[in-house]
Amino acid sequence: MSDPTNHHHIPQFLLSGWCREDGRLAVYSRPAGKVVISWRTPEYTGFEPNLYMINAVPPADQQWLEREVMSKQVDNPAALVHRRLLCDELQSLSAGERCDWTRFVLAQTMRSPEMIAELRQNGREHVLKALNSKPEEYDAIRGNDDHETLIEWAQENFPDIDEIVSMGRVLPRMIANEELGNVIINMKWEVIRVDESNLDLLISDTPLIRLEGLKSPNCVIYIPISPRHLFITTHRDRGFSRVPPTDLVRAANRETVGTARRRVYGTDGHHLPLVEKRLRPEFNMSI
Repeated sequence: MSDPTNHHHIPQFLLSGWCREDGRLAVYSRPAGKVVISWRTPEYTGFEPNLYMINAVPPADQQWLEREVMSKQVDNPAALVHRRLLCDELQSLSAGERCDWTRFVLAQTMRSPEMIAELRQNGREHVLKALNSKPEEYDAIRGNDDHETLIEWAQENFPDIDEIVSMGRVLPRMIANEELGNVIINMKWEVIRVDESNLDLLISDTPLIRLEGLKSPNCVIYIPISPRHLFITTHRDRGFSRVPPTDLVRAANRETVGTARRRVYGTDGHHLPLVEKRLRPEFNMSI
């Protein structure tokens, strides 16, 4: 079986909870100044073609990051934990399951198309800076080589080394960062049900919302994990479970729409007034 080329930066398992009986969910967007609502299945939204592709390696390995990291290490284990969270089994998660969900949380901060583009660019700049850091060492071993600098030599012999470093090494290590992972694992985790609210939670193409830095005592991270479940993690009890459900949903939805890049997802179209007010204009089209 060939590797998938549509790489989902919003996992399908996460969006599936917003689907109606026909398997589709409402997709709010603002492609030409006006908010429109379309209906898609999770398979056909929240992805970019070959987003995590590593072009500089042999064809058999070009989808390694999507296949071995994003799917096997991040989304597949997280999907199993997600089911347990929806069944009110947070307190019985094993240490391994908490690690799986933590890895998923970290991945959400760096897997968007914009973050991947930035990583690719920064990776190139970092490699070029490193290659040019000690020109005297290259001069000492250069001999009769025609390349005047190590950068020139690398660009001819390894023209895509920056992509291999950034996508093949840096990104996987960032997702598995032990220091940041330990911070999240040791935070207070909650799954708040909002069944009594007369509103559904929304989710966007920025599914994770973080307020303040991860190590700040006031840090709050939350992810809507269904229209009626909000995952929240904090360093101390902030009283979110005691907030009236409708008030909590309104506050979460305002932040969700305000931080969306291009898309907001819901169960239906009744959130249109909020989305029209807070969704930013869409400058770059994507699926």
